[in-house]
Amino acid sequence: AKLAVVGSLISAVLSLLYLPDGANKEETILAGSDNQNTEMESMTLKKQRSFLDDVQRSKEIALRVWPLLLVKVAGGVCASMHSTAVPLVLTQSMHFEPQQLGLSMSISMFS
Repeated sequence: AKLAVVGSLISAVLSLLYLPDGANKEETILAGSDNQNTEMESMTLKKQRSFLDDVQRSKEIALRVWPLLLVKVAGGVCASMHSTAVPLVLTQSMHFEPQQLGLSMSISMFS
């Protein structure tokens, strides 16, 4: 569990460092001159995204990645159940002593 927390924190820090800042989105706006088929002028403006834009974007991302998140949650639940059940099975069914149980749990942390 500690390794998973450390991995999540590292991924969050790396995301903050290397992903582009989405707060200032650049948009190119084309403005025509007086004649319809003459050259077009392009100008770049900075547009601040609103809260609703961020919510909409988060919804789009969630709809795309929900299967991955579901697998992560299911794997976490299974790992938690396993780490809870193994000591009970070892002590009650296999009659492990506390030293043997500690050794077993220590070895399972590395595998």
